[in-house]
Amino acid sequence: MAESIMEKRKQGRYLKAEQRRKKKRTRNIIIASVIAVICVSILLICLLPQIMPQKSVYRALCDDGYTGTQEQLIASLVGEEMAPQGDTAYALAVENGYKKTKADWVKTLTGAEAADESLSTYQTACANGFDGNLIQWLNHIAEDPDALGKSKDGNPTDYEQACENGFTGTFIEWIVSLSSEQLY
Repeated sequence: MAESIMEKRKQGRYLKAEQRRKKKRTRNIIIASVIAVICVSILLICLLPQIMPQKSVYRALCDDGYTGTQEQLIASLVGEEMAPQGDTAYALAVENGYKKTKADWVKTLTGAEAADESLSTYQTACANGFDGNLIQWLNHIAEDPDALGKSKDGNPTDYEQACENGFTGTFIEWIVSLSSEQLY
């Protein structure tokens, strides 16, 4: 009888120890699951902007009513760089259906508020941290810089004719080269 009591005690301790191990395993699984969910959430938050295609500046302007082509947008911005008041690109955008204010226009193009109305959008972008030249900034704005200046109807564009006559740069470089001033 003493043995059966001792065996029951041992078995009871064994069962209690086994229950503690199961609880510990369950707790560890829950903790590991929570940590995994947190890590995946952090990764998604950090990587989501790179995973999801971001809207180009051109596409954002179109969503705000702009109906001009990318080529017109780029050409108007180069024109703005040459214009002393800097109104050329915004005025052309309004003519092409853009319905928001000039401040909204500048913010869409540069990502920042225009602190000084006399600055062009490129100068505003530079004042807010953009460290490239005008050509790099125009490439940044375009939805598909490689598609700019290409014929869509079979008739060669002015840019394509310039390339046939020896010009070797991109559409944006060609537009900038049309200016007699050094813009960047």
